[in-house]
Amino acid sequence: MNDLENLESLYCALLDMYDVENALSDDALNQPKDSDGTDITVRDCISDVIRFLEGELEYAEVQVTTKAARARQNK
Repeated sequence: MNDLENLESLYCALLDMYDVENALSDDALNQPKDSDGTDITVRDCISDVIRFLEGELEYAEVQVTTKAARARQNK
């Protein structure tokens, strides 16, 4: 997978997670993530994944921009 395909995949995954978050009711989002007595909710898990994907997307964008700038300098 090249850099642009990776960016697109990250972006699509992030949009999917936003859609999942928006599709679930508050009741569903506030449910515990498991039955082990945890205080961590489904919303917490989704938020963690969204933050992770946002960070990965930001990093990937910087990498693509840096590679493009270097390629222009080497011409």
